[in-house]
Amino acid sequence: MLNCNCSIFTVIVDHGKASKVLKEAKNLGVRGGTILYGIGTNPSPLLHLLELYEMKKEILLMIVDSSMEDRLHQELTRIFHFDKRNRGVCFSSPLSAIKGTHMKTKVCEVEENTDSMNSNYEAMFVIVERGYGEEIVEFASSAGAKGATIIPARGSGVHENETLFHLTIEPEKEIVMMLVKKEESEAITKKIDEEINLDAPGAGILFVIPVNQASGLVK
Repeated sequence: MLNCNCSIFTVIVDHGKASKVLKEAKNLGVRGGTILYGIGTNPSPLLHLLELYEMKKEILLMIVDSSMEDRLHQELTRIFHFDKRNRGVCFSSPLSAIKGTHMKTKVCEVEENTDSMNSNYEAMFVIVERGYGEEIVEFASSAGAKGATIIPARGSGVHENETLFHLTIEPEKEIVMMLVKKEESEAITKKIDEEINLDAPGAGILFVIPVNQASGLVK
C-alpha cells in the first residue's frame, strides 16, 4: 500500500456549491482548497433529449491528513446528501509527495501490498485537445463508464506548441475526469486507445490513480 498520511480529497458538485462544501470541510479541520470549473455529463436519455446533459460543475481539491478521510466522507455526505442521486460525488486518493502547504515536506514509500484500499473505483484522467472531451466520454461510456466531468485547461507539451509571429501559442485542452470501476478500467483504457491512438504524438494522455474511498456514487 501507499504508506503516506496525506491524501487529495476531491469533491464534484453543481456550480455554486463548492464554496459551501469547502466551508463545511474547514469546520471539520481542512485548511483550505482549490476550486476548478468544469462541465458534467449525464447519460440520461431524457436529459439528452432536452439538451440538458451538459451541466456546469465545480471541482473542489483539498489536501488532507489521511486520518480525516473517513470523517470527511461521512459528514460531507450527511450534510450535502451525496447518498442521493445527482447531489455530488467525492473521492480521496493517496499522495506520494507533498510540499508547499503548512505541512512539512512528505515523501511516501510504496509497499507491495495494495489490498487495503477499500474502494472498488479508480480515478481516470484523459487530457486531449479542446473539443474532443465529449468524444472521450462517449468512448468511455460505451466501455462501461458512468458519466464524467470535463475540465478546460491549457497544454504546453513538446508536440503541441505552435508559433505565430514568433509568439508561442499554448493550445486549449480538455481534461476528462471519471470514476471507473477497477474491473472496467482496462476495458475503458483499451477502448479510448483504440479510438484515438494514445501513442501518436499529441493525441492525448491517459493516466489512472488509485482511490481510497468514494462517496455519492448512487446507482
